[in-house]
Amino acid sequence: SQPYDSALDWNTTTLWYVSFWVNHTQNDAYNPLLSRYHSSGNTWVIEGGNDNSLAWKATGGSVRANIAADNQFNAWRHFVFTHDGTEMQGYRDGILMSTYKCNDNYTNSSAKLYIGHYPHSGGSSMTNSKMALVRIGKGGLTHDQVKRIYNDEKKMFAKNAKCTLYGSSDATSAIAY
Repeated sequence: SQPYDSALDWNTTTLWYVSFWVNHTQNDAYNPLLSRYHSSGNTWVIEGGNDNSLAWKATGGSVRANIAADNQFNAWRHFVFTHDGTEMQGYRDGILMSTYKCNDNYTNSSAKLYIGHYPHSGGSSMTNSKMALVRIGKGGLTHDQVKRIYNDEKKMFAKNAKCTLYGSSDATSAIAY
């Protein structure tokens, strides 16, 4: 878990995004990939469902964006949830799959970020999945930005891909394959 970080406090009009790659190795419902949680206050979880579906769930478990199942396993897939201030969008492999008009408040000064775990009701952990390149931030992504991220990064997940990160600073500025 990551301790509380105010950068992850999103009010009803904050523009934000969550982007990651996942490889589901088999069917596994209620598989928590990412969550921001505390026993009280506003929370969210991204949870895998049957046949490789994904759902963004808000406080109390209400589904806000749902990316439908496609039964594709043992392959790296790119997922993005983004909020433009009035609407949440869910993408798979650069394609818009879900929209939801929402004004959810995810401000919670006690919440921690969890990768592969959701501590609600005793907790559950990610099984049968692998994750990579998890990014969370403020500033909503446009459809073109999501598509470009997918197209640029999918090369790293191609069979027999060989990737090298170049640069002389701690900031990654270019990726070559």
